[in-house]
Amino acid sequence: MTYTLEEFIRETHREVIAHLTPEERRAIVEGMPPQERLRGLLPEERLRGLPLKDRLRDLDPDALPELTPEEREALRKLLVRRN
Repeated sequence: MTYTLEEFIRETHREVIAHLTPEERRAIVEGMPPQERLRGLLPEERLRGLPLKDRLRDLDPDALPELTPEEREALRKLLVRRN
């Protein structure tokens, strides 16, 4: 099997990344668009560490068709108390 230039470049990138300091890695990540940073994370991982108030801030009960009317009203009341 032939070792291609593309394989060499890919392998070199992996080696360089493996030897970056935490500060250098952070600088790279901070330069990425948010969508790319979050790619591959589960919803639970995205929300981990956020206070409940921030998690509920933009929640719209009417935009959740899977809720029953009773659940929607209960959520509405919860949101009023939280704000």
